[in-house]
Amino acid sequence: MERNGYKYQDAGERLKKLIETMDDGDKLPNRKILSEQLGIARTTLEHSIAELIASGYLSSRGGSGTYVRKAGIEENAGLQELNALKFSTSHFNKKTWAILCSSILGDIYPYIIRAVQDVAARHGINVIVCSTDNDTANEQSCLIKLVRDGVSGIIIIPATHGDINPLFYRRLQKTGVKLISCYRPLVGFLTPGVYCNSFESGYVATKFLLDRGCKKIAYFSAPIYQTAYDRYQGFMMALASSGVAQDSHAVFMDSFTYDLAQCYRTILPSFDQYGIPDGIFAFNDRLAQLVYQALEIRHLRPGRDVKVI
Repeated sequence: MERNGYKYQDAGERLKKLIETMDDGDKLPNRKILSEQLGIARTTLEHSIAELIASGYLSSRGGSGTYVRKAGIEENAGLQELNALKFSTSHFNKKTWAILCSSILGDIYPYIIRAVQDVAARHGINVIVCSTDNDTANEQSCLIKLVRDGVSGIIIIPATHGDINPLFYRRLQKTGVKLISCYRPLVGFLTPGVYCNSFESGYVATKFLLDRGCKKIAYFSAPIYQTAYDRYQGFMMALASSGVAQDSHAVFMDSFTYDLAQCYRTILPSFDQYGIPDGIFAFNDRLAQLVYQALEIRHLRPGRDVKVI
């Protein structure tokens, strides 16, 4: 059996050869087609794509797909602007931190902000709160402004929509500002951080369905990014440890957005073609809501006819 490192390297080289035949901005085929075209297992393919995104060969646009990126990550305007900045250590104000969130209102972000503010207050530190709208371009603009303003530390919940340039964050760290990632890691860049265990959450959620008698479990996730990939690994491990075979036709990753009509075009045809699952792992609450509505169109009762988590 090949070692994983060799498989990933070989998959990466095959992908690079494919990219060389495509134009800048071209969209990669969906994962199922690409896996069959290159003769690469889905999990190996996902790993290789993530590495090529981090290296700048590809870009991931949330809910839209993965695209060829030949312009080169060095041309990123934010990186050029960072390269022009030169600061001494005295520039940074040790009494000011910043936290960057995808949103300051939704999901768990208000609780994270409150926790940071509580700790900072005990040490007499001010906190600047910025919203990136989950867009990497906004994230980079905010980071440049915060570095110029002299904040000494930045806690960042990384955005997932848009091009991700690891060189930008490496250069950011060299300015002297302390950077900590929270909730999910920065793709392609190692930094201290506090993260959710997405693998374990995927494993536990799937075991919950299995323990309730589900044998045909579908996995729905959009868009592709590290958290989705880790939860998928937990999903697969739970199936394997319970002796349940994985059905590749029941896995939907990066196939649709949160647009209701487009979601129906993906979910409902899959039910018609491959049968209705008895359990569904939905990546998040927004996707679960769409799954509920799709089930109701088929006159199925979520939680009774089909269990959803």
